[in-house]
Amino acid sequence: MLDCSRDLKKLGSGDKDPWAGFLAEGVAYIEMALEPEVQRIVEVLIANGILKPLDPNIMARLLNGAALNAALWVAASETPTAVLPKATAAFLALASGFLKSDE
Repeated sequence: MLDCSRDLKKLGSGDKDPWAGFLAEGVAYIEMALEPEVQRIVEVLIANGILKPLDPNIMARLLNGAALNAALWVAASETPTAVLPKATAAFLALASGFLKSDE
């Protein structure tokens, strides 16, 4: 499986210009969408009975949107270390709503 965060950090830190490093990380993140493993992760979780059998495209978009907005909230906060656990807990609570229950 891909270790995306490590690979993105490595890519971004290799550039002496912080802006260029930031752009390189962003482009690499977008390019990861070409990876079949990334494209199908929600479908795989549904097929394995982990997630509810909902439309995988909307589930992936909603999860991505929630993660993005949580990250933006943390980044814009005057107290990011205090906001981080709140954002993480809320994201995990939201995402767990997609889990298939063992009824």
